[in-house]
Amino acid sequence: MGILDAERNFITLYLHHIGKSEVPKNFHLWSCLSLIAACVGDSVWVQRDLAKRVFPNLFVFLIGPSGSGKESAVNTALGFVKDIERVNPYPGKITGPALWDFLAGRGEYNKDLGMTIATNPRVYFVTEELGACVRAGDLAFDLITMMTSMFVRPPFLIDGTRTRGYIKLIEPCLNWLAGSTDEWLVKSIPRDAIEGGFWARVLSVRGSRNHAVRYPQILYPDDYEEVKKHLQTRVEALTWVEGGYRLSDDAQAWHDDWYLSREAPREKLYDPAFNRGDEMVYKLALLLALADWPGEFTPDGFCDHDPVIHVAHLEEAVELWNSLVFDMPETMEVSSSSPETTDMKVIQDMLERIYPGCLQRADLQRRLSARGLNKDRLDKAMETLLDQETVKEEREPGVRIGTYKRSYRATKGKVEAASP
Repeated sequence: MGILDAERNFITLYLHHIGKSEVPKNFHLWSCLSLIAACVGDSVWVQRDLAKRVFPNLFVFLIGPSGSGKESAVNTALGFVKDIERVNPYPGKITGPALWDFLAGRGEYNKDLGMTIATNPRVYFVTEELGACVRAGDLAFDLITMMTSMFVRPPFLIDGTRTRGYIKLIEPCLNWLAGSTDEWLVKSIPRDAIEGGFWARVLSVRGSRNHAVRYPQILYPDDYEEVKKHLQTRVEALTWVEGGYRLSDDAQAWHDDWYLSREAPREKLYDPAFNRGDEMVYKLALLLALADWPGEFTPDGFCDHDPVIHVAHLEEAVELWNSLVFDMPETMEVSSSSPETTDMKVIQDMLERIYPGCLQRADLQRRLSARGLNKDRLDKAMETLLDQETVKEEREPGVRIGTYKRSYRATKGKVEAASP
């Protein structure tokens, strides 16, 4: 008896078909949610109130060390839509002006108005490594500014240059799935964007490999081909689903109680994310409800499914959102890191990886020299780490009288930002 005999939830089937590997499961989970969002675009929505529709488009960033499996998760999701024109995937390098041109490519030139008009252009922007696809500096700022303005699917946007002319995008809908290391994140995304409005729109998913669990090869399930074929059919069905979803009466009561009892952020830095939390929960609950739709249509072309968001969808949506909020401070710290703080994190990470966690000064200096840390930088960073008690120094008598050998051991303390 295969899983398709008892299960129809898209996310459950997706996570089944990827099998067992060293790729963090949450990378695949959020890539799956991104995939659903890209398939439906703005063709479905949840009616938040009389005047406000919330569309399920997402900006999902998978953040982890190089080789942690981001590429595998991103490419698995991309593989399902690579040939679906309605989704319009765009994997590769991009700038703000280039994205304008790409979206305008689906429009027509209006001679009377003197501009190219594209109605409801969609794009699934996929960047398996952010640093290789988003250029730093002013070009990155232009792109991020554009992405920020398009996240809410505005009624229209107009842009123009002397050489390109004017472009009008009517109800553009963007989805973004990206992978990045912390280092490339800081280089590619301006610090102001991480601390401001853009990052509040991003679902940053952190993950790393568990080195205690190893798979020389991915262990795919026996019914892999059957389930993958079923998922492909479901993906294509999702691209044609249309209409509004609503909260059941019980779900509305549950949502209102959760909203009124949310704990406010203790630091101003997290206000933008808190303010968008309710919108993100609506988006995620809608995607979870869509995952329950079996992909079937009635003879007259409507979804054979009651378009209702239930309490279970909201509960899971809040749980998903909270799982990301807990990791948000780490991303914020990375974005605001000074070179001194970065040195401190490198040293502590190196000490934490050494068993039993104690390393002589000479060995530490030799290992750090390969990372570009000279003696002066080591001394400066170590002084702060010792003051913060995130690293403990141990001394042993040296060969000569009056000398000693210094060793360092990481503690459970947390590296704090170095003073300016």
